[in-house]
Amino acid sequence: MNAALLGVLAMVLVPGAAGQTRHDFDGRWIAVEPDAVAGHELHIVQDDSTLTLEQVRLNSREVYDGVERPVGEGNGVRESTTYRLDGTPTVAVRASVDPQQVRSSARWERNRLVLSDVYTATGLRFERSLALDQHGRLVLTRRIPVMEQEPAVRSACVLEPARIVFERR
Repeated sequence: MNAALLGVLAMVLVPGAAGQTRHDFDGRWIAVEPDAVAGHELHIVQDDSTLTLEQVRLNSREVYDGVERPVGEGNGVRESTTYRLDGTPTVAVRASVDPQQVRSSARWERNRLVLSDVYTATGLRFERSLALDQHGRLVLTRRIPVMEQEPAVRSACVLEPARIVFERR
């Protein structure tokens, strides 16, 4: 009796405890919307404690030298990020022209998993959330900072879709 009463109290007193579903995103996903990224492939490996996203980079971060020769990363670079599902951050070094340390963490907000990546040298935070829609499709929503002093980043934010819908394959 006491255990049942404590369970009911926990659901009433802890916001979001009742009705919160933690989805299983594990699998191979193919983008179907918007048309600009249709066919883009996303691999998610999920177990009880971690979630790893693997994909080919959607947007170019190509860097050019003084005579317009490419010297940095661009489209087609494979990236992989691992998140701990208990909210504990992971720290990794992302390779580029100037390798940077990135602190990645995950947190559940209702039925969405919010993934956060912070570049420690600059403090820039990139967020994406994962959720399943009523048809079982994966909806990835991205929040990318816009920096007034960086026109290339501003233009990339305009070109990148803020919401991508994937189907499991």
